[in-house]
Amino acid sequence: MGVWGKALLRGLKVSLAAALITLVFASSDARAGAGGRSTSNGNRRYDYTVNRISRPQSTSIQVDGSWSEHIRFIYNRGENASHFLTEVLQLTDPAQVRRLRGYRNPAQTRITFMAYEVRSKEMVDRIAALLEAGFNVRVVTDRSTFHSITKPTAAEWRRMSEEQRKYFLATYDTNRDGSVTKEELVARNAKHVLTREIWAQLERLKRGRSRQLELVTPPNEWLPPDERFPYPSLTHFKWYAVEFKNRQGNWVPQKAMVSSANLTDTCLDKRVARDAENLQCYLEGRADCARVRGSQGHVQFGAILQGADILESLSNVPNAWIELFKAGKHFDSLPVPATQRPRIVFTDAEGHESILQAFYSEGIAQSGPGVEIIDPIQAVTEILSRSDIQLKKMFSTQFVVTHPALSWHLRHHLAHGGLEDFGLFVDSGFATEPYSAMPQMLFAPRIDNRLGVMPGRSIQIVMPLAKDLDYLGKTLVYRGDRGVVGDADGDKLHSKTSYYEYVDAHGVRHYLVVWGSANQSNNAGRQNADGLYLLDSTDPALGEAVRPYFEALKKDWRMIPYAQAFLERRFLETFRPREDLINREYLDEWVAYLNGSEEMQTRTRRSRLNRLLQTLETAGASTVFGENVLKLLQWHQRSASGVLTWSDWMLITFVASPFHYPQAGFVADLKGRWLGEKATTAARGSFTRLLSSLERDDAHNPSSPGAVRLPDNDHYRACVEHLTGGFYRRLGIEMPEPAREPADGG
Repeated sequence: MGVWGKALLRGLKVSLAAALITLVFASSDARAGAGGRSTSNGNRRYDYTVNRISRPQSTSIQVDGSWSEHIRFIYNRGENASHFLTEVLQLTDPAQVRRLRGYRNPAQTRITFMAYEVRSKEMVDRIAALLEAGFNVRVVTDRSTFHSITKPTAAEWRRMSEEQRKYFLATYDTNRDGSVTKEELVARNAKHVLTREIWAQLERLKRGRSRQLELVTPPNEWLPPDERFPYPSLTHFKWYAVEFKNRQGNWVPQKAMVSSANLTDTCLDKRVARDAENLQCYLEGRADCARVRGSQGHVQFGAILQGADILESLSNVPNAWIELFKAGKHFDSLPVPATQRPRIVFTDAEGHESILQAFYSEGIAQSGPGVEIIDPIQAVTEILSRSDIQLKKMFSTQFVVTHPALSWHLRHHLAHGGLEDFGLFVDSGFATEPYSAMPQMLFAPRIDNRLGVMPGRSIQIVMPLAKDLDYLGKTLVYRGDRGVVGDADGDKLHSKTSYYEYVDAHGVRHYLVVWGSANQSNNAGRQNADGLYLLDSTDPALGEAVRPYFEALKKDWRMIPYAQAFLERRFLETFRPREDLINREYLDEWVAYLNGSEEMQTRTRRSRLNRLLQTLETAGASTVFGENVLKLLQWHQRSASGVLTWSDWMLITFVASPFHYPQAGFVADLKGRWLGEKATTAARGSFTRLLSSLERDDAHNPSSPGAVRLPDNDHYRACVEHLTGGFYRRLGIEMPEPAREPADGG
């Protein structure tokens, strides 16, 4: 992973126009050949389904009846919330399985549990019950979740590439001293003790039921395979399915769950308290084991799908992946298909049409001349990039947002105007990281710092957001550790779900739900085995089915404004923690200033900024990065001709990085932005002296430039200790504290 800014620059080097994919409407004649279905609107007929020019559409699967007869959305927050552990247990309940259409006997039945991680004793017990009843079971998971990392031998170290060595050090060298000790690896492996024990229980089951139970993992990949892959590949798809063998000997799926939920305690239920005694209690299956007090489990979203007519085409890829894993291959060994996978077209009695289509990872292993790789994230842009639609509502809940191209695209819609409502909810674990793509969506300029970039092209402030859209107020961060006692990790906003409403060229409103396992990241679909499902419908009932989930998250007390969380993180990276620095009032002052600085009179603006800077100066910088930030802010206050905006804040953090070396084109654009065209000789001189005074040294980055690490990791640990030591609680903010005794089972 690149340093602060590297992920940004990588995405920004590609033009937005090139990143977005054009979706076309097929003509009536073309629809007939492709198997598409049209909808009437007066005397006009149209096809609104996904259709790529470069990859022909497969024949659609026609289903009479409403989408709701085959798809039931589930989520664990809000009105009609579901308990995901209950849902999975019900899906795989032997009694429920026997009631499904097509059931013959246990020997002709196969239950598949496919997830990134298996860490649920309840699932082990359910699998044991299925085996006892005579059913066939497959458990598919990523080996990295329970594999113990050992220190490479001297011979193994010599065989590793330079990038692999950098990755190993960046991942496992926790104290950043340039080497990985046995103690560091022991501490890392200890975090996965529960997963390893759960897998050991499954292996014991297999020894007694080898013909019924398959335990499948892809080849263990603990290092990036080559320079094209910044990370190892992961099996990240979550697929739980019931299949029956027909009289021709083929497995036919009857019911399945596709969601964001892994088979873990935190994904399906409340967090299990992690002290050794309680973990042993949980592994033994006792009823008196403690759950973390205050935990609600991770925020999840998914759907139960039923019916062989829709599931048969959707299950082809997961089943193909499993066969590859059994053969010792990764998911991206699957040949890239020549056509799009079939669309499933529902038509109800009222004339509403709904299109369901699955998009699965294709990886980059087989990429080359003439081979176009489509990842699941592109599926979202295919609909949204159409010039003939008007986006009206946009809601998204994401665990990770690090895909710059998609963020720029969503910013286009935010800036275009016409939105009736908007909401973005992101987990705190990634929302404010240096590699987060959320600033690109909300306020970051486009930066190109390459050698030779001409002035005027290096810094582009594009697509200013609509003044009447409170985009920062509607962008929230889920801080799931608030109020959770006894577990510093807390709960996560883990869903990867988006909801859109748009009006097409014929005035028809569409309701679009996107869900699955793929985060909004560059890894999803390119390096990980992932999937997203898209349901596009003219039926208003689709919106009614999922909107309560987003409405509940708006009101969740663990949500905080993104702007506040963003500034808090930047201050903790750069300045010594103080109660007058990290508090809601001070952060809100900064947010208000950056939001409204353009409307302020010059005297008021300078006075307010001066007051804000005094607090930073009193706290003092804690890193070289912080010293550079403070110099830039002080200079901007004294000498800049323009106001300090969110875009300027992002430029300051970019310029302040000790391991960024601004190129000539970037410097020229920055000078023009901050000094204006009529700058005096003295002003130009002060700007030159400012840049030369900033410290530039890769040594201040404690890890390799290829890894995302901000300066002074000791400072991060100090911040964590400061915050968890009661600092936030004195401010009236609930934060976790170390448990001194086992938490109760509440």
